[in-house]
Amino acid sequence: MLMESDKPWLTDRYWIPHYNWEEEVRKHLNLPKKVVIHDVTIREAQQAPRVALKKDEQIRIYEALNEIGAPRAEVWVVTSEEDASAAKEMVRMGLDTKVIACTRWEKEDVDAAIDCDLDGIMLECVGNPWSVNAMWGMNEEEMIRKLTDVAIYAKEHGLFVKPIPWDSFRAPLNLLKRFAKTLVEEAHVDVFGISDTFGAALPWAVMYVVRELKKVIPNTPIEMHAHNDFGLALTDMIAAVCAGAEGVDTSINAMGERAGNAATEEVVIALEILLGVDTGIKLEKLWEVSQLMQELTKVKMAPNKPIVGEYLFTYESGMVVWMLEKVSEAGRPTAFMPFSPELIGYKPGIQYVIGKLSGATAVEIKLRELGIEASEEEINKITELVKKEGSIRKWEIPEYMFREIVRKVTGK
Repeated sequence: MLMESDKPWLTDRYWIPHYNWEEEVRKHLNLPKKVVIHDVTIREAQQAPRVALKKDEQIRIYEALNEIGAPRAEVWVVTSEEDASAAKEMVRMGLDTKVIACTRWEKEDVDAAIDCDLDGIMLECVGNPWSVNAMWGMNEEEMIRKLTDVAIYAKEHGLFVKPIPWDSFRAPLNLLKRFAKTLVEEAHVDVFGISDTFGAALPWAVMYVVRELKKVIPNTPIEMHAHNDFGLALTDMIAAVCAGAEGVDTSINAMGERAGNAATEEVVIALEILLGVDTGIKLEKLWEVSQLMQELTKVKMAPNKPIVGEYLFTYESGMVVWMLEKVSEAGRPTAFMPFSPELIGYKPGIQYVIGKLSGATAVEIKLRELGIEASEEEINKITELVKKEGSIRKWEIPEYMFREIVRKVTGK
């Protein structure tokens, strides 16, 4: 990453607000030096409606996660023999990305992870005491005891253990603290996870909970999981990290149950370039892995999706194209875009669409691409006809039609 002297907000690939680095803005933040990306794509994508991943597809995603530098990949092992077989194959590959199974608070689930020779488990139970009582008839002490005993069992068998009493944000804070303290002191878990399972916690609520948990387990990493039902998953991840959380659960393209999870690509870019926190992820691989996920899951992303959507680098408006060209000529195209396409490895690069809102600058650029010369008067006339045709079509003008308009005006 190339920076201009001591300006972390200004590089050759992005220009973001310097206010992000103001002491007044950052003085209350407790940012870790590095954040662990616990990628849940393989597991959560299959919880999305109408998505099923075959063994070879799961392995290909695992390879892609390893290529981008994700330290962990979460998988299923108890859902089917195919999933267990896929997890075993991932381990046999010997890649850097650790294979972590999502397990219930049952010893047989832990045994399944052990049988697959996995690196560790994400050990889950419901953290909301009302729900646990309704589902299992347990009280708070029984909840804590059951999860802790299973965590101890997993640690005794040499597994990395990350417990998450999910639905954490509808649980009493004193219960979360007791969960955390008991699991750390008795089971010696590696990290403690919390989850905004229904995505309804406000960012400052997330910061409050993380800070309070830090008081009881100051030497154990806290990691955050969230769903996007209210469109808050990304902000909740940022909030957790700002309060000191050392890890976040994310999924490529936000694939997951219901509205999905925090998107890996969105969280990583936000942490890296908005907060300046290292994730260890290869940013230039993000677009590529996003494309892979769309192809394998058959779930297409909206073109205006943050970070990897094609509209981030596609322009039609005449004034916008003119301004982008001007700042590009002056040597800093990122003065008029969120970041450069190269940052995330966006292969198509900047695209100019010819349509109703196109101006003379875009028409000139298109003519240059086609190797056609035209006078200023001709360019203005072509632009006029382009606008008219774009309005009729309500879409961009295909190249054959643009050439036809040019022939009408120039005879070429």
